[in-house]
Amino acid sequence: MRTIAYIAAAGLSLLLASCATSQVNSSAFSKPRTLALVSVSATVTGLATGAAQDREIAADLTRVSLNEIGRSRYIRLVPERAVLQSKTYKAIKDEGPTFMGVIAPGYKRFTFEDEKARIQALAKELKVDGFVFVQGAYGKKDSGVGIGGLLSVPIPITAGRSKPYALFAVVAYDVNGNVLWQDQLEKTGDKGITTVMGVGSYKSLIPQFTDLMKAASRELVAKLETQVAAK
Repeated sequence: MRTIAYIAAAGLSLLLASCATSQVNSSAFSKPRTLALVSVSATVTGLATGAAQDREIAADLTRVSLNEIGRSRYIRLVPERAVLQSKTYKAIKDEGPTFMGVIAPGYKRFTFEDEKARIQALAKELKVDGFVFVQGAYGKKDSGVGIGGLLSVPIPITAGRSKPYALFAVVAYDVNGNVLWQDQLEKTGDKGITTVMGVGSYKSLIPQFTDLMKAASRELVAKLETQVAAK
């Protein structure tokens, strides 16, 4: 199980590589930009979830993304329905989910370069200035101590705590593939669970994810506003 978690972490590092550096093209936001959210994907590890629950988590990430990014005075998001019902969007090739990843319902995972012609056609159809790609990571952070040789305990016992974490990563491109905005932020929950020998009610951490993603995305949007205003 631990090996799988390490592999997933390595895959996540590659998944979020495009958002590793915070970047804002402030001059591009001299006026509000109309953008379309075109890709939402997530990686969920260490929580004993199934495919259906992972899709629910990714769907929640979509709702958070639309609401929080849409709050920016510099970004106008076109309606989700306009994107997902577009024939041009439907023609974009879906690369499918990454290892231990899931794509939000209705969306696709692809790169701008691989689908440049179609996404530029989508820009004309939707009359947008660019596109937003969102990736999320969900998991737990563990801490604990080992207990051995006490009383009648024949083998070492590890007791600890696990707290949920959520990482929000976003990158926005203009119609030519130039980065307008990219950033990422991780938030860790305050409320954890007790674990014994690595066993605990991990699914009980899931309800905290929405608030963690809201906090992370809201902070990134506020950071964007500050950076653009300071140009």
